[in-house]
Amino acid sequence: GHEEAVEEFQELLEEKVKDATLSWSEARSLIRKDQRYQHASDELSRSEREELYKERVDDMLGGIEKRMIATLDKMDGVTWHSSWDSVWKKLEREKRGKEFGQLSSRSRERSFKRWQAEKLKAATELLAAALAEIPEVALAADPQSKVVPEEVKELEAYKALAPAGEERDEAFWGA
Repeated sequence: GHEEAVEEFQELLEEKVKDATLSWSEARSLIRKDQRYQHASDELSRSEREELYKERVDDMLGGIEKRMIATLDKMDGVTWHSSWDSVWKKLEREKRGKEFGQLSSRSRERSFKRWQAEKLKAATELLAAALAEIPEVALAADPQSKVVPEEVKELEAYKALAPAGEERDEAFWGA
């Protein structure tokens, strides 16, 4: 029946379509000769088959994005304050550009920006946790002067946020 045809067509797509940059017509030419395609054609409308293909592409792109994020986490010298251009060049040098190139350039950069924001948030949370360990610092600091006490400036979590500039001090005053 219909559900069986959907499952069979999804299996066919999973087995044969490995490149998320293929158009629906390119993918269709890859799978047309397979018996499962013929069966799906009998049971599913053209728009249903195309929609299932789009879902397959979305799944593949989601997986590629997850692998890109995992790769960013492991890359030496890539931090929350790295520039996207330098990171992309590094990915290409490490021969990962082709795999991640299946994502649109806009998608890659957007994923990087989200990754970057998560890393910055984690770094500011580390600073907040470090500040919680020395509560007297907050009392000794004068919020009006916006001068960060030397004891805070010595914290590794504070130093790690140096590229954030004013955001780092705001994290201190907001803590």
